[in-house]
Amino acid sequence: MLHNFKDELEKIQKEIVDVTNLAIVIVDSKGNYVTSKDNYSDFCSIFRKDKILSKLCEKCDKRALKKSKITSEPYIYKCHSGLIDIAVPLIYSGDYIGSILIGQVLLDKDSTFEIDSIIDKNLEKDLRSLAMRDAYRKLSKYNYSKINSIANLVYYSGIYIVKNIKDKKWHSHSMKNNLRNIELSESPIGLAITFIKNNLDKNIKLEEVAFLCSMSVSHFSKIFKSEVGKTFKDYLNAKRIEKAKYLLRESNNPVSTIAYSLGFEDTSYFTKIFKKYVTITPSKYKELFKKNNIITY
Repeated sequence: MLHNFKDELEKIQKEIVDVTNLAIVIVDSKGNYVTSKDNYSDFCSIFRKDKILSKLCEKCDKRALKKSKITSEPYIYKCHSGLIDIAVPLIYSGDYIGSILIGQVLLDKDSTFEIDSIIDKNLEKDLRSLAMRDAYRKLSKYNYSKINSIANLVYYSGIYIVKNIKDKKWHSHSMKNNLRNIELSESPIGLAITFIKNNLDKNIKLEEVAFLCSMSVSHFSKIFKSEVGKTFKDYLNAKRIEKAKYLLRESNNPVSTIAYSLGFEDTSYFTKIFKKYVTITPSKYKELFKKNNIITY
């Protein structure tokens, strides 16, 4: 799917590079490159020319892509060479279709946030040449707050990308240098998105999220739909169903327990919403996955 929009994706990718000055590439659901690698650091370029080290890079990428696919959220991690990278999933109608990989920076020494290390490996063993050590010293250093803001920015870029694919609005001649929908990291809607992601286990109310963003319910609903491309209710349910699919696949909990863990007070209502987004019931979804170990919905 993404390969059909390579030209458009590379234009957006260039915009992100201009804003963040980070390395970036977009891959499909199997990890194949959709776009060309952009702004890769000299350090990583040297790394990837070494056959052994290149395999470690590929292993990092695969594990990061898997984690972002499972959570449907940006995954910030430290690669085997000590660099900070971010894997941002692209979700189309609840299905994973690819990811944006961005990063290749060092975490500022003042940062205390513990970032997941993909591979526990001694960096010094990989600094095999003078050129590699020199390239390492030239890497930029970001604090965690900035890294997290970039993760949010790219996440909303992903929403923009998927929305254009779903709405079939993209044509090569119509792409403009205007990404008004992606820069939400400083928007009050960004607070709502973060709140939803962190509170899927609660019965989230429109009124409380609007209050969090210091807006009236009507104004918040209008802004949310304009920025995200979905109503608040649709977005919330879509995120819940994404998490429900993961829990149905990876846990042995009954449907009722999963429903309650995602803020649904009524199992029958959860089943109704799940069927709306996935076309089959939660029980059937779980049964098919256990039987075939694959789901195509």
